Amino acid sequence: GEGTVGGIMERLREIAATRAEFEGRKECEEDALVAEQAQSFVTNMERRSPLALSVMHDLLVKGMGDGETLASCMERERESQLRMFTKKDGDFDRWAESGRGVGLVEMMHGNSSLVREREDVFSDWAHSSVEEVTGDEIKEIVGV
Repeated sequence: GEGTVGGIMERLREIAATRAEFEGRKECEEDALVAEQAQSFVTNMERRSPLALSVMHDLLVKGMGDGETLASCMERERESQLRMFTKKDGDFDRWAESGRGVGLVEMMHGNSSLVREREDVFSDWAHSSVEEVTGDEIKEIVGV
């Protein structure tokens, strides 16, 4: 369901698929925009490290727990980032070595931002989808 990263991505795909139904209909402009944004979200998520997405989801879920404080969440996130960034031949190690980007590049231009698509997108993640990431792999990064 929507309680997992895979479930969230699937729901975004379902919403994105409604775009054609709403496009061009004056009374449905907002619905068409929501569908377009959902497609943008899922496209960007598909370009990211499935392990990193799964770890981030786990951090958010843990952060909602009773007794959690901003300090405890920040410390857990710091430790998780350190583990991900320093893992030899891990996703971030291979990405950094590649010199390639992960998708969109945003640059400020006056009061607005200019977004352009990167051509040389990195895709050599350890997993091809979030469904391949195991609970043990997430625990290795996040801890208990």
